[in-house]
Amino acid sequence: MPDTPMLAIENVSQEEVIFDSRRVPCGLEQFPDSPARAIREAGGEIILFATFETNWFMAGPDWASLRPTCVSAGRGAENSDPEATDDKFWIQALYSKDGRDVLALGSHEYLGTRHPGQCVVTEPEGQRPPCWFSSITQYVSRGDARHFKPAAAAPIVAAPQESYSPRSARRVGFFTASNIIADRDHLYVLVYGEGMAGQPQGNCLFRTERSGGASRWLGWDGTDFTADLSKLGAAPNKACRPVEGLHHEARSLVRHRESGKFVTIFTSRDRSTTGVFYSVSDDMKHWGPQKLLLEAPLTRQEPGCEPVYRYPSLIDHDAPEQAFESVGNRAFLYSVKIILDGCRQSGRLITRIPVTITTSGT
Repeated sequence: MPDTPMLAIENVSQEEVIFDSRRVPCGLEQFPDSPARAIREAGGEIILFATFETNWFMAGPDWASLRPTCVSAGRGAENSDPEATDDKFWIQALYSKDGRDVLALGSHEYLGTRHPGQCVVTEPEGQRPPCWFSSITQYVSRGDARHFKPAAAAPIVAAPQESYSPRSARRVGFFTASNIIADRDHLYVLVYGEGMAGQPQGNCLFRTERSGGASRWLGWDGTDFTADLSKLGAAPNKACRPVEGLHHEARSLVRHRESGKFVTIFTSRDRSTTGVFYSVSDDMKHWGPQKLLLEAPLTRQEPGCEPVYRYPSLIDHDAPEQAFESVGNRAFLYSVKIILDGCRQSGRLITRIPVTITTSGT
């Protein structure tokens, strides 16, 4: 990596709770289950997703006034055909040039255990379910960020490069997406996939044209962006090559405006320490060592039954872009905090903690 200034990120204040699933009566199931993503609509309204399969969202005229709505921004049809790619999806990335036409990427989850006859594997208790077949899919909303439908032109970003099997005891496919950022003429996103059919496990960097509309995404193959993984069950023309140095699901991707460096946020373990970590890159393909940002339990099995942190993301409330793609020297670490009662989940919070970002010399 080029020898450029390094970044240090530190939390500087107490966390603030902006959503509590135990205190919001609503007919729509509201369950924080993804990293926080935000859009500033054309009229100035802030829309925040940290969503469940219902793709509910919070809205407000400013960051201090965000309140949950009882509205779904789009739902899968729970189609029992795995090739339809229309079971359930979680919005995990947003982009807009104008706050009117909005692009979203979703983590599409097909679970054979939800559909009669589509899974013959006994579901192991306390482990990942079998017959889990996942893709990253693309959606559009016209006029605002509240009404997403599958993109007609390019509905799939990355799909399993093998056919669905009702006998699969492992999860297969591409599971998570960072937020989208723009760089020159392209949009970029980090997508995490399990190893399959010649495709290595890891975070792949995808890009598409910076038109603002839905178009085909191509993955980095180690030399260029030529890996087309949009065909479900097809042998890949080229596998995407996972980026170097980043071994956990990248949950957030932003650019630091002062230094031009890229930052990703994820949960991890470093020796005996668990929590939220960050890594820094000059080109999004090669990442530096992970550094601790917030020490916290990651699983409910850890001693003490303390609250568990998941799905971290970094958002600068003052970022100039509609989708808050960059950060200055101050930002917020958003997380989903799982509250435990007797080591059993009793609720989920969306929290944010102020952080500072400083630049050191070469």
